[in-house]
Amino acid sequence: MRKLAAIDLGTNMFTLLIVEEQENYYETIYRDAPFVQIGEKGIDKGFIAPAAFERAFKTLQNFRNILDEHDCKDVYAVATSAIRSAKNGAEFVEKVRKELGINIEVIDGDKEAELIAYGVQANYEIPEKSLIMDIGGGSVEFIIADSKQIFWKQSFEIGSQRLAYEFHEQEFMFEGIAKLEQALDQILSPLMQAISEHLPKKMIGTKGSFSIISRIYCYENGIEYYFDDPNLKLLDLPISHFKHVLNLLIHKTVEERENLKGMKEHHAKMLSASACLVDYVLKKGNFHEIKVVNGGLKEGILYQQIRKAKK
Repeated sequence: MRKLAAIDLGTNMFTLLIVEEQENYYETIYRDAPFVQIGEKGIDKGFIAPAAFERAFKTLQNFRNILDEHDCKDVYAVATSAIRSAKNGAEFVEKVRKELGINIEVIDGDKEAELIAYGVQANYEIPEKSLIMDIGGGSVEFIIADSKQIFWKQSFEIGSQRLAYEFHEQEFMFEGIAKLEQALDQILSPLMQAISEHLPKKMIGTKGSFSIISRIYCYENGIEYYFDDPNLKLLDLPISHFKHVLNLLIHKTVEERENLKGMKEHHAKMLSASACLVDYVLKKGNFHEIKVVNGGLKEGILYQQIRKAKK
């Protein structure tokens, strides 16, 4: 059976997904998403800092070993915001190619948004025009789509790690939120124009920050959380649950956020930025429903490759 692998070299996490072709579907046989944070101490300066460079390379060395163990030859790796904006991004890509034999395609934001849309469409039947929101550490992609068509898409360099550096994670408790929203009024004006034109009905978040917010709500309220199961495709995130966690985040210090039940390691500094960004879009776009989809860039990479193979 044919095996394919997708590697998503994100600003915060590197993700490896290996699937095996079956008769009428592809079965996930391996998935890992270590927190690499390649943008640490460099993303605001436009380079990959030495410690992050080494940490990222070692992660890909481990991925190389896993790929060999699974005898997976078809490997498709893409790099996004942190690497494409780094002065030494090309150096990192070349080192990986030479020493590990992994060819990395550095994609622009438009291509990233397109692949994210494919990944969501492959995992969820979108019944009406919806706004897909993918929050990365370096960039955020917005796509207006249904199951068959992409109507509009754009990438913005306002990922959670960039926002934490720009506005300082402590300030998201109080006055930093007002500063953030003033900045977003200008930055996201193309998004607001697209929402006015296409009138999407619901917000669809890709797993990441959205699922951690839901996880915190469940743990805080004694509700069983089951979305860590990779076979589950969809999760409802009621607006009231989202608002509850937002209030928790903005009234706590980083240290207090770290102790929240359900908080994943390393996300405490950046999750408040993500939540404030989601809240801004919810209010401006007048959305009343959030769906969280277990699919995104890596699934979109595989979807594109599978579609090419069928032609």
